[in-house]
Amino acid sequence: ATDDFGCIASNSVIVTELLKHKKINPNMESTDFGTPLYMACNQGHLNIVKVLLNYEGETPVNPNSGLPLICAIQINRLDIVTELLDHNASPDIQDVFGQTPLHIAEIYGYLHFNMTTRTSFTSKTN
Repeated sequence: ATDDFGCIASNSVIVTELLKHKKINPNMESTDFGTPLYMACNQGHLNIVKVLLNYEGETPVNPNSGLPLICAIQINRLDIVTELLDHNASPDIQDVFGQTPLHIAEIYGYLHFNMTTRTSFTSKTN
């Protein structure tokens, strides 16, 4: 179950094996924790993010499910933001409040990244 995913979310070998043997559904959304991809982003586990995004099972991981891009921005993980964008996560998708990842980055003001061109820029300080 996705709720159990949090216990093993930092071990890419275990996650790879669970995916391979169909013991976890990479797109299943928990009411408490979101999708496995969201959880991996929230915990800053780039290696798990890569494993999930490169999963080639029956149902590929949806890089927009649970809005992991917003999560990666909120924890200021440029490496995870880049990985998500490279796997077609949308910087224009809206959350339940109508905010996009680009808007969230502007609000936080500390993500030094242009999501369209994937280049660094200097942001204003608060």
